[in-house]
Amino acid sequence: MTAPKESNGFYRDPLVDVDVLRFWSTAIFSGLIAAFAAVVILRFAGDVFGTPLYVTERGGADSLVPLADGSAFWTSMIAAGAAASVLNLMLYVVPNPTRFFSALGTVVLALSLLWPLTLDTGSAEKAWLIAIHIVVGVTVISLLNGIVGLVTRPYQPAASLD
Repeated sequence: MTAPKESNGFYRDPLVDVDVLRFWSTAIFSGLIAAFAAVVILRFAGDVFGTPLYVTERGGADSLVPLADGSAFWTSMIAAGAAASVLNLMLYVVPNPTRFFSALGTVVLALSLLWPLTLDTGSAEKAWLIAIHIVVGVTVISLLNGIVGLVTRPYQPAASLD
């Protein structure tokens, strides 16, 4: 379907079918891929380069604790789940959900890169934490954008019985 001339390319048929089961199953697998990538980078930084990564302790304390594999995994999964929820909403509301989701995801990723800079650790630890944020963010954004074409199809009204 081509866009009408008066729409400036932002036309989207409001009647779009979304295969919700396929969307969420592929979104979960996208989150798993991002989470495993975070754990691989965490292990790579710690085992190969000998740089343990530290984060602030839970509860707002000022002390730093080592970042565990499970924490990196579940944090990445939660981020992917939140992103998938936003994209799912955008599929029904926004005229061009992939563009809007990419822009919003890029802004959120850029803001999340500021957090490692506030930690009282060395520059190597900050660089590895930023690398984890970038890999997880880019993986989630690109994989979720990629599944939109698989899970959406134009609305097909039921055949009339008249």
